[in-house]
Amino acid sequence: MIDWSHLPFLLAASRAGSLSAAARALAVDPATVGRHVAALEQAVGAKLLRKKGKALEPTEAGALLLSAAARTEDAIGQTLREVRAQSTKPSGQVRITTVEILATSFVAPRLIELRAKHPDLVVDMVVTPQILDLSRQVDVALRLVRPTDDALVTKRAGSLAMGVYASKSLVKQRHLDPDAVPATLEAIAYGDHFFQVEENAWLHRVDARVVARMTSVNAAIVAVASGLGAAMIPVSLAEARGDLVRLRALGGTTRDVWLAMHADLAKSPRVRVVADFLCAAIGK
Repeated sequence: MIDWSHLPFLLAASRAGSLSAAARALAVDPATVGRHVAALEQAVGAKLLRKKGKALEPTEAGALLLSAAARTEDAIGQTLREVRAQSTKPSGQVRITTVEILATSFVAPRLIELRAKHPDLVVDMVVTPQILDLSRQVDVALRLVRPTDDALVTKRAGSLAMGVYASKSLVKQRHLDPDAVPATLEAIAYGDHFFQVEENAWLHRVDARVVARMTSVNAAIVAVASGLGAAMIPVSLAEARGDLVRLRALGGTTRDVWLAMHADLAKSPRVRVVADFLCAAIGK
């Protein structure tokens, strides 16, 4: 008899493309993933995954099993969403995902307000730049890019004004005029795919010398405050510090923040309460 508890490990390994990546997603070690996949292969009597270059891919037998497993996973997920939606009291776990800057600066500091109103709710927050699957992995997402999946209910939660800032010490040292484009300037750029071109567009307006690249807005803010260089960062966070100066001549941009949830959960009291909270947190 096949132990179907091995199946999630096969699904994770196939989706991640490696045992180590699957292990990180499942919060186990790679050897555990490998043991489960091997046990399932032994039970069905066929090889299910094979190496192609550095990545894993399904064999023909594996593709058949994975297709059936994915359909079953989707059906169970839909049933669970329908069961959860029937609950009238906002209680239980709600899993949300968002990027670091929204999580640390807008959501996490206000979770105490949500708990005060709804003590039976537990928020499980996954902080990652990756676009997680709202049908399988999370209930609600806050994203800086508007989702395009027709199965999702989306709403503009608010906006994030961005501006170019430098430390007061750098402005003084370089004799910078906030209303004039400087001849040259040390810059901190964003260097990963999940940042859109707007955050780096100002680099073309000045003879910028990039001294660091970062994928963390929080790290960029700290680096700017140290005097390392200028960067485009959220206006609300910069203005709240008091030690930064906006270089207005270098422009800015506004990023819309989008809330998304699966249509099956849109009427769930617990999910709706958290979604309303997230919109309020971004709007403040």
